Amino acid sequence: MSGLILNMLRNYLESLTQKEIRQLVNDLLGKELRPLSYLGGLVGLMTGLGVGVIGSNLSMIPSDSQGLLIRSFCLWCYRL
Repeated sequence: MSGLILNMLRNYLESLTQKEIRQLVNDLLGKELRPLSYLGGLVGLMTGLGVGVIGSNLSMIPSDSQGLLIRSFCLWCYRL
């Protein structure tokens, strides 16, 4: 059974032009990677907003706590 399917798939792929194969791969990867792109954008937005909020309020935090706060925020974003 698997040999039959393999032969059918091979025959189908051999009948396609290089441009058609490229389009098929791009369509498949586009569908599969789109959610990952959205997640990356969301994490980037949250990180940017967090850095903006922390950066604007750093003058109110004692200087020895600033590094710890920034590292804690970066680790929190990484775990999302």
